[in-house]
Amino acid sequence: MIKNKILKKILMTLLLCAMIGVTVIQPSFSSALGTGPANIVDLLKTNDYKAETVQVFDGGKLCKVLAGDNAVYNVIFYNDGSTELYDPVKHEKIFQKDKISPALKSKIEKAKDDEKIPVSIWIKDIDYNKVNSFVKDKINIDAADIEKDNLKLDKMQEYIETKRSKAKDEYNNNNSRFVKRALASDTILFTSKYAPLVIAELNKKEIEMLRNSDDVFDMDFFVNECNSTDETAFSIPNINANYTRDTLGLKGSGVKIGQIESGYPNKTNAQLSDRSITFDVPDNQANITDHATEVSSIIVGKTNGLVPNAALYVASNYTSTTNFYEKIEWLITQGVNVINMSNTTGGTAGAYTSIAKWIDHLAIQHSVHFVKSAGNSGPSGGITEPGMAYNIMTVGSINDHDSPNEPNWSDDTFSTYSSYVEDSSAAYKPDVTAPGEGITAGGLTGSGTSFSTPHVTGVIAQLINAYSTLATKQTAMKAILAGGTKHKTADDYGNNSLSPNYSNKEGAGVVDAKSSYYIAANTRYLSLQLYNSSFPYEKTFTVTSSDTLIRVSLAWLKRNSVSSPHSTGTITEKPLSDLDLEVYDPNGNLVGRSISGVNNVELVQFVPQMTGTYKIKVIGYSLKNDYEFIGLAWF
Repeated sequence: MIKNKILKKILMTLLLCAMIGVTVIQPSFSSALGTGPANIVDLLKTNDYKAETVQVFDGGKLCKVLAGDNAVYNVIFYNDGSTELYDPVKHEKIFQKDKISPALKSKIEKAKDDEKIPVSIWIKDIDYNKVNSFVKDKINIDAADIEKDNLKLDKMQEYIETKRSKAKDEYNNNNSRFVKRALASDTILFTSKYAPLVIAELNKKEIEMLRNSDDVFDMDFFVNECNSTDETAFSIPNINANYTRDTLGLKGSGVKIGQIESGYPNKTNAQLSDRSITFDVPDNQANITDHATEVSSIIVGKTNGLVPNAALYVASNYTSTTNFYEKIEWLITQGVNVINMSNTTGGTAGAYTSIAKWIDHLAIQHSVHFVKSAGNSGPSGGITEPGMAYNIMTVGSINDHDSPNEPNWSDDTFSTYSSYVEDSSAAYKPDVTAPGEGITAGGLTGSGTSFSTPHVTGVIAQLINAYSTLATKQTAMKAILAGGTKHKTADDYGNNSLSPNYSNKEGAGVVDAKSSYYIAANTRYLSLQLYNSSFPYEKTFTVTSSDTLIRVSLAWLKRNSVSSPHSTGTITEKPLSDLDLEVYDPNGNLVGRSISGVNNVELVQFVPQMTGTYKIKVIGYSLKNDYEFIGLAWF
């Protein structure tokens, strides 16, 4: 019998666990961290602790628990109030996942035998070793070359576009073979050009046949109704982007930017009339909107845009989910490095949806930085689709009150409309924030995360302009932006118990172009591929007397790619690994740690008490792959 005091603590933990979480199928944990007392009740009796959900299952939750002795435990909290330490053998079946998603399963149960159900089907991926070998043979550039900081932007762009072109050919062959072998041509709604994804209308029998196919990874119910909604100068100085643009001359030359939303910008606007802007439709068929014009002006506006010399490609006015897919893939075909999305597809807010999963795949396989608005529903609504994708930058909003940056940003406030709510099974969002309230650009004024988002898009383009290697390094870019942020407006730092320097509202903080550039220019970042045997990974850095505040950030990828067959009705999914970040002072004392169980970014901030050599430690707490791509930055 558990005493009332202990039961109360368990219930409090379950409430905390319900707030934050992520799906992890068949978790595997670092042996150094996954141990603990045989009787978890003893731990609850003797230690104060903090907890975060790793995964929810029918009978309870798996939580990551930080005990009062600074040890980390993996604990199963059952709905009946009992608890036990996680055992990978004992609990394996709990975390198995059917190829058929719960939403699709629910639809099947209600459907008639001959009823056609729209289904998104993820199949085996292409062989990227073949793609990389082709690129090396054709242009004599390989993965090792793109890691070099001296590779010019035009050569980097040639590498990106050659790789995408070959991947497109391989996906055409891969997906076409699957369709020919497994599906009738009249059932197809969409076949991706850049992902192992086919969408088709199928009956129950056809779905069950695919469920047992070696080629199929998973299937989800597909909703083709798309409710495109827009999410609607001092702001650029507020994030120090005028310094990078004007003083350093980073105006986006050679960088290609994509823009997708419900309308097209007015090319005759004074800020846009002589800019490089290309539509995916004839100009006379484009639906011109003020919203699109203002977003474009923030990015490439002649006098006040962040990167006026960048080339802008616009694919907007999508009418369905499949049409949205087609337009995103058109942007990728144009060779864009960054895609700005200042609106939503209208799917479930706060959730990791099929669209978010698809975008996570595109981001890492085709070297595109995706920047998405968080939404304008404040605490009453979730992050808008597809903003819950892990491998993108989701952007919230602040009001800069028309004041430039330090020391005059003390009057900045968080925008009350800026969304920051996510499901208990997803990542922390937003990633960062930027000015988005009362923004004037192109002679138009608006408020919303729609207008904070292009500020971050512009900063990313500036950094690519400066260092072309960042065009292909999503993890490094995310770590650099997070490491360079400033905590300006949020009042909830510390609320994330396992990652106290992360805000639910601001994310890592307000983006700062000058600080991010400093990190890149002084090589205070790393982009690494680490095999499991390399964890824990350690890196040292020097703190001098001029360093009054230190920030260390870690980012890694969610690798949505399928390379092996799954022939049974159930699969063991390996989604997102759980990495932890710790920092130690010269005496070996722990000065900061960030150990969230659900996020793919960790952030530590501290005031150094001494100068000397500090140590960063990256711990592979729960590894789901043979290796991880990580980005690490310190400022």
